[in-house]
Amino acid sequence: LYHVLLDLSIYSHASYSSATSVVCESMSLVQHAALRWPTAAVAALLTSSVLSIIIDTDSNSYPLRNCSLASLVRHADLIYTYQGRPLEKQSVPRIAVLDGGVVFVRCQHPGLQRQEGGNRVNCSEGAWLGNITCRDTNHVSNYTARSGAPAILWQVAPGGVVEVGGGGQLVMLPGSILQMDCMFPRLAGNPQWSWTPEYRKYVAGWAISSSERELHYRLSVYYAERHDSGVFTCTSPDGEANSIELRIHGVTCPELSIPHSVPFTDTTYHGSGHSSNTIQDADVSRGDRRVIVSGEGEQLGSARHFTCSSGYRLVGPQDVTCLPSGLWSSSTPPSCTVVRCPPLPALPPLLRLRHLSQASGGAALFSCPLSYTISGPSSLVCRSNGTWSASPPQCEEVVCGAPVAPPHGTVSASALRRVGDVAVYSCDESYVLQGPRLLTCTNVGLWSKPSPKCVVSCFSPGIPINGRVSPRLSRYRLSAVVFVSCSPGYRPAGPDRLKCLKTGRWSSPLPPCVPSLSG
Repeated sequence: LYHVLLDLSIYSHASYSSATSVVCESMSLVQHAALRWPTAAVAALLTSSVLSIIIDTDSNSYPLRNCSLASLVRHADLIYTYQGRPLEKQSVPRIAVLDGGVVFVRCQHPGLQRQEGGNRVNCSEGAWLGNITCRDTNHVSNYTARSGAPAILWQVAPGGVVEVGGGGQLVMLPGSILQMDCMFPRLAGNPQWSWTPEYRKYVAGWAISSSERELHYRLSVYYAERHDSGVFTCTSPDGEANSIELRIHGVTCPELSIPHSVPFTDTTYHGSGHSSNTIQDADVSRGDRRVIVSGEGEQLGSARHFTCSSGYRLVGPQDVTCLPSGLWSSSTPPSCTVVRCPPLPALPPLLRLRHLSQASGGAALFSCPLSYTISGPSSLVCRSNGTWSASPPQCEEVVCGAPVAPPHGTVSASALRRVGDVAVYSCDESYVLQGPRLLTCTNVGLWSKPSPKCVVSCFSPGIPINGRVSPRLSRYRLSAVVFVSCSPGYRPAGPDRLKCLKTGRWSSPLPPCVPSLSG
């Protein structure tokens, strides 16, 4: 036999569980035993808040096996509650429930369904015991007689609060007004309301309004008090019954404690191989809270809605409600973390990353080497939802468009037309270039100057004997002018200025140089 001192205060926070663990110590021996009432062989003496227990560790009741919540077979039309909070439908935490532990069960629609088999399943020797079913009432047949138990519709008057508890009870705040309607056709007879509370009598009768008086047999609870807690049953003339359990309780939930946001250190890449750490949460030094809370009150049915400041993401529930168990619907308080975009994918060849910040509002800036251009956005922005605004761009080689030969002329250039390549222009006989002869492909993908033209030209007018022409060319552009001059002692025998006309001819023949007449 081992002697144990167990502080009963551990039960003050227990929820729906009649089992706990104690540690038995004797000399160097430490042995764990599950304490279950009343099958353990115990002798107990209750004094103040300490329970002195003698446990017979040789009893065949030990060791007891726990149950797993994950092994609980759940039905789609039932809602399961453990430790005051409904279990998620899609995922169940891998929690071991001690032998004797309880999971509360209820139908999805109390009143419209009749719950049979109790309202809980128990863990016993590693197995779940309990068989709860939900039977349809006459609501499936549009509330006809002799089609099952009568459905019960219920609603609370404005200003009151009622919520469905884990076992299917209606939990209502004191002072609320509740009406419960037994749905049964009036022509088929009068149903009967009965109740277990002995505090007062309740008035029941057919509803008054024309839209309800042929079907709604109503019982109202006005300004409910704790003494109104109990079971209210409606029985049809053919003996079918349906019940609602009402529990009046001033449920309050503890004040919510919202943690401060956690500062986020963002490593910013500057493109030169260096990086720096910057605190994105500039106000963290004075403990700013990034969680924005709307809603008020801590009583039953009170709700809170959580959002985050721009650039932050909510982690945890967006909404919580004060449950009939006196707990908020989520055990995890929400928090806000800095939105951070994922690392960039592998960059295409030649693409250079000049700057990178993965925090919300940050950017990734890109560039390409000379002779290459960016195909796509040159910068990406980290959006407030944690995604990049676009995919990284690519670097494409700069290529100039194919040069076009002018009329009456030709052009020659490299087939690739890369940056620095040259296009050479020339004209047919009787034509001359008007514009540059050479064009260069620039790094913006354009030729360095506009393409030249081939225009009609004049042949050289020749050179007079004992004279010369200026300028001296093989061909002359339209409107070009040449000057004729003669050697000393000679003079032009005609106009000394000739102009190339658009016909390709000179304005006058080349004048000869003749001797000057002496005075």
